[in-house]
Amino acid sequence: MSNQDPAVISISKLTLFKGFYILASLFFTLSYVFDNTSGISKTVFMAIYYPLMILLFAGSIYFLAKDYRTNEHNFTTNRFFPVLVAFFAYCIISTFVNGNAFVFYNNWMFPVHSALFLFLCMISEGSEEQDLHSWNQVGYLFIFLIDFLVLGSLATYILRRSFLYDSLSFDMQAFLNVSAGPGRRLYGIVGNANSLAYSILYCIFLVPPLMFFSRNKADKGFLISTVVLSVYCAILAGARGALLIGIVCALALACFVFQQIKKDDTKRRQFFLILGIFVFVCILILLFFFLSQSSVAVKSREYFFHRILRLGNIKTGDDRLDLWRISTQMLTPRNIWFGISDTRLYQHFLSIGSDLAYYLVNNEGRLHNYYLIVLVTFGLPAFIMFVALIGATFRSWFLQRKDFSKQQEIFLALLMIQFFAIVLSGFLEQLMLNTGTAVSLPTCFVWGTLFSFFGRTESKSLSNKGIFTTLFLMSGKTRGIHEENCFDFE
Repeated sequence: MSNQDPAVISISKLTLFKGFYILASLFFTLSYVFDNTSGISKTVFMAIYYPLMILLFAGSIYFLAKDYRTNEHNFTTNRFFPVLVAFFAYCIISTFVNGNAFVFYNNWMFPVHSALFLFLCMISEGSEEQDLHSWNQVGYLFIFLIDFLVLGSLATYILRRSFLYDSLSFDMQAFLNVSAGPGRRLYGIVGNANSLAYSILYCIFLVPPLMFFSRNKADKGFLISTVVLSVYCAILAGARGALLIGIVCALALACFVFQQIKKDDTKRRQFFLILGIFVFVCILILLFFFLSQSSVAVKSREYFFHRILRLGNIKTGDDRLDLWRISTQMLTPRNIWFGISDTRLYQHFLSIGSDLAYYLVNNEGRLHNYYLIVLVTFGLPAFIMFVALIGATFRSWFLQRKDFSKQQEIFLALLMIQFFAIVLSGFLEQLMLNTGTAVSLPTCFVWGTLFSFFGRTESKSLSNKGIFTTLFLMSGKTRGIHEENCFDFE
């Protein structure tokens, strides 16, 4: 018999279950492929999806109940746990109140799907050494997920332009024309350019903390190659918001790296040397890009301005502003508590003669803003809780980062960059949470890890009372509470 620590064994089983959770969620992510290449209708697909989700839910409840019974990690005492339960429960209730409970979009299963995976991450991704080992394993699962989506999408791009295209079936040719047709953005195997780009964005900044743990050159080479292929795939997808957020967070990462090495003269010189070489190469590329008249430069300029910046399609931004404006105008004191159903939203756009009604039908209520989705679809209380949880996460980082060891502090700082990318993405897309797919699981993984660290530390921690007072402050119900007593510190 092995003498391995039972706690380590249980975490290994939990890691395997998380891998199954991600793999099963990938099935729904690839619904577009099944629908267009195998002839499986959405009705048949959902008949497979529902039992699969119930199986995931049952397994998650088993692990959570076991952890609660053995008091191994005691996740229910985490100071974030009550607000998380209240937020997800309110989202589920709102889907039933609005009549969205059993539709293909905003289904009641989607908040459950995100909540359970987040709670699973909270019980295994903590401050102990074995928990960091578990985090490393699950982090690689998400890198493998992105590798699968990137390589599969690039395969559609190459196959559409290869000599094999003419020998394929009619359905397969039609699928490739939509996924990676000439003159189109790369939709890939997820069937949407934004979904592909933001899936990459939600995982690509997991690479720095994984490299921080890695001592193997082969692993580091694998991670670097993942970044290169992912960036190339994201450029082909041409999602302007994802690319902009990626650049901002990459600059934040560079600033953090410089801050860590500035005390070491040798490392600082190496850093500036590498940075100087990088800037010099970038300048040469830009000069070639803008000044050269070679066919490569001309085609690159055309691709950049028409496929990435899409200067001829700036109206898309105006359409989003119209979506946001009209959706928020529908909110009244009567419906603001539980939000508005997708059907009513569509009917309103149709009644005012907006062309966006057709867009809503074909994109299943997509508003390109997760914060607005929470407010409009789930109601004001859910929105307040969600924003308060985000604010409490950043506040906990600023208050508690010195409470951890140096290694943990660096790890959490790198993880906060990924969290920052996810938070920014919510202003431009609605894929960060409650999608029922593998796309939203990185958010649960990152957030669950941060909650696990920040919710257990004893010193300088934000208590439950502090979080709930934040909620009252946001809802304007703190009259009579003195500012200096708004938060309770232990």
